[in-house]
Amino acid sequence: MTVLHYKSIFLNASETFIARVIDNHDRYTAVSATVTRGELLPGTEIFAPETFFSRARSIVDLRLNRTPSFVYRLARRAKPDVIHAHFGIDGFRMLGLSRKLDIPLITSFYGHDVSRLIKEGRWRSRYQILARHGSRFVAPSAVMKQELIELGFPHDRIDLVKFGLDLDAFAFAGGPPYARRMMIVGRLVEKKGHSIAFAALEMLVNAGVPFSLDVFGDGELRAELE
Repeated sequence: MTVLHYKSIFLNASETFIARVIDNHDRYTAVSATVTRGELLPGTEIFAPETFFSRARSIVDLRLNRTPSFVYRLARRAKPDVIHAHFGIDGFRMLGLSRKLDIPLITSFYGHDVSRLIKEGRWRSRYQILARHGSRFVAPSAVMKQELIELGFPHDRIDLVKFGLDLDAFAFAGGPPYARRMMIVGRLVEKKGHSIAFAALEMLVNAGVPFSLDVFGDGELRAELE
């Protein structure tokens, strides 16, 4: 069985969580398609427009938020059993392929496609169409699942699948108990939870536990957090 993964940019450097999904199939063969090759390339083969004309036409298709034409040709050749679109915007773009070739469409949501995209243009109404015709939807947290329900996605077709890591790949090096050095990486905005992390670290301060913290990032809450 084959799953066709699609993302218009494959992949941005920060999207290691998508690469892990693609690289760790147990029962499915993964085929990946994109219009633009990004900085992060999973281990599977990635198909993209091969000619200038095909790429130009695909870019027009993206601007019109429809399936890039070359993906139809790839799907007829690869014969996928399911399409997995990453981020809501590309889920909507894959609807044409899903409906024309009668292939089930799974759309995974990750963050800005739920919180920010819906404030732009006609994305609320486009999501209504995706909610009607998509087969399944994946949310990485209970909060995002509830947000999808509020946007009109059917609760019985939303699966909660949290991001996972193989902890055995990260061996604990040990060291003296006082060597507690921590790091936080992320934009300094409310959704990243820095204030919650700082509240937890205050408990260490009050308990007299020594530690150091490096914070990498910038954003609207910088002054407040400092």
